[in-house]
Amino acid sequence: MAGIPGICTRVKSHGYEESYFNYLNTTKLEDIKNIFRNVRDRLESIQCKVVFVPITTMNIRNWNAHRFDIGKTSKLLYFPEYEIMQAHLNHLIKQINKFITMTNELKNLVTPFLHTYVHKSSGLKTRYINSKLVDGVHPTESLSEKWKIQLLRAMEVNEENMKMFTM
Repeated sequence: MAGIPGICTRVKSHGYEESYFNYLNTTKLEDIKNIFRNVRDRLESIQCKVVFVPITTMNIRNWNAHRFDIGKTSKLLYFPEYEIMQAHLNHLIKQINKFITMTNELKNLVTPFLHTYVHKSSGLKTRYINSKLVDGVHPTESLSEKWKIQLLRAMEVNEENMKMFTM
């Protein structure tokens, strides 16, 4: 489960810190796919079973506003671009999540769809329920509990499936 630090860029100097999404970077999707491939290959080389979890979106505006409100930054230079950044970020996350799901399916593994608590799809449109993220990034307590339950279920199913495939 990656968040703003893994996909976005953070700029920081004395009294200023802000995360933004560089939507002009045309290699970001392939870069992230390569990171996933490398992680999987390294872990599998030491006999780990690797199951990736789709990424839950994060809200750039809410995260940076939270950092502003708690005094971590004194200004938000990218504020006018947050809306377009968010649209591009959500699109990228959808593409990454398709890759994650496909990667798990190729290994006959169940994907824990934790992001579906924040992403609600209706046809071609997706709604994002930002209130389930306390600061635009981190889950509320109730969401954390739901994630824990779903993650444990997926782990149980995957362990059973792995036993069946190794017999």
